[in-house]
Amino acid sequence: VSQWGHDFRPEYLKLGALRKAFPDTPFLALTATADKQTRKDIAARLHLNKPEWFISSFDRPNITYRVTFLQHRPNDSGIVYCLSRKSVENTAAKLNANGFSALPYHAGLSKENRQENQEKFIKDEVKIIVATIAFGMGIDKSNVRFVVHTNMPQNIESYYQETGRAGRDGLPGEALLFYSLGDSITLKRMIESAENEEYVRHMKAKMNTMVEFCQTKSCRRKYLLGYFGEEYSQDCGNCDVCFQKDNKSDMTIFSQMLLSAVVRLGQQYGLGHVILVLRGSQSVKVTNAQKELSVYGIGKDRSDDFWKRLGFQLIAEGYLFQEDPQRPILKLSDLAWEKLKRKEKFLLAMEEEVFNLREPSNKKDEVLFEKLRNVRKTLADQQNVPPYIVFSDATLVEMSQRYPRNEKELIRIGGIGQLKLEKYGKAFIKEINAHIEENDINPSQNPGAPKRKLKRAPSASVLETFALYQEGKTIFQIAQYRSLAKTTIEGHITQLIEENKIAKDTFLNEESSKEILEADKQLEGKGLKRLKDHFGEKFSYFDLKVALVGNSKVNN
Repeated sequence: VSQWGHDFRPEYLKLGALRKAFPDTPFLALTATADKQTRKDIAARLHLNKPEWFISSFDRPNITYRVTFLQHRPNDSGIVYCLSRKSVENTAAKLNANGFSALPYHAGLSKENRQENQEKFIKDEVKIIVATIAFGMGIDKSNVRFVVHTNMPQNIESYYQETGRAGRDGLPGEALLFYSLGDSITLKRMIESAENEEYVRHMKAKMNTMVEFCQTKSCRRKYLLGYFGEEYSQDCGNCDVCFQKDNKSDMTIFSQMLLSAVVRLGQQYGLGHVILVLRGSQSVKVTNAQKELSVYGIGKDRSDDFWKRLGFQLIAEGYLFQEDPQRPILKLSDLAWEKLKRKEKFLLAMEEEVFNLREPSNKKDEVLFEKLRNVRKTLADQQNVPPYIVFSDATLVEMSQRYPRNEKELIRIGGIGQLKLEKYGKAFIKEINAHIEENDINPSQNPGAPKRKLKRAPSASVLETFALYQEGKTIFQIAQYRSLAKTTIEGHITQLIEENKIAKDTFLNEESSKEILEADKQLEGKGLKRLKDHFGEKFSYFDLKVALVGNSKVNN
């Protein structure tokens, strides 16, 4: 009924005429998941004058909410939601190939095929149904133990209704959402295809709230219930954020930088523009006056994704707020002003960006890795939590590569904050030192130690460029679309080539690459200028960078 609802149907608007036709007849309007604004819109469109409202709790305490950047339920029933029919088919095929019992469900299948697959799922003849979002309407299968979203839903209402299909028998259920920046880009374009400008603006605001939910480091249940207007006074203890509660980092300096930028910009801009200023962007959106501000460019050494995550965290913690969700202008709260005035630290549940550094995982000390897994398993069993709650495999891999021998070295490992250091550090350090002594290992010469500067994983900005490139856009078109300099996009493309996400010969043929590499060997010195002087206009700086991706003479 409401165009602000998650599944708007224009034909339903005609229901309002019934109220006029039968003014003395009682009307009852029912909905499963609607926020305050949607409820208000429903009443208006059905011509209900000062109706009584009956709202029960939105809380589903038996559901565990997890959001992760990309199997522990091989025998349970579950629903896996995908954005497209193709993705449904591919996901179902991969699950079956890996030993799971799964069937697809989408509008492209015949009615008979859909009905057959649905019946098999309801009767437990198949464990997993992989479907587009239409599946589940009216399905009351009580023993669904998990609901997985392989893509970010368009809004909170859709997400909450779909996750609510798990655990209807009151027993534990799990809702797992895989989130990536590419999802928001895809959904944004889908929303923008609508002709109604007000609808587009409103639905984009709802999508931004969904992104904020995905990126929050606050209790997810508290966030969800707050969205629907229900107060939840304490953290739930049953979501991925709560499982890692108090694993906080000192983000004081960065928080002060971001808050200062908001103030210097007169508290008149959204997070995206604040980040442009912080990172010293040359975008046309940044005025000359803003380039003269003291905060301009002070955050350029941190990625766009880092600042976005920090901004969302400051909003979630109540230091920043947005008065109008359709015009997300940031303002400092009284809490933020008080904290700045007292010069108190900002301790936030947000891993520092250095934790995202990557190393090749194929050079780890396999024997040590297994020993560390055993240590992790023992600690996890003692606390009755899954092993990954102690440390992820990636953290153990890095330990087995770098042999940290004390707390100072261990805290430099990705995924280890001060709390986990204090809680688990001694056990792992003891195991590592014993392994070093038993095997007469010199950590400074170990084969797994990094031999070159660690490369950062692609930032959110680079991945956004990649998503646009995959749609067939040229470098010039991507630069125009994103209001970024062409050289910035070229830098993104170069990094994507280095990450083997784009083939080098897409931008430079093999013959030209060989010519540039040969000249690089022959010419004295380092850097690109000597090559540019040698070739003149024959090759652009971008051509030279593409050819030399991975070449140590230039990169060093």
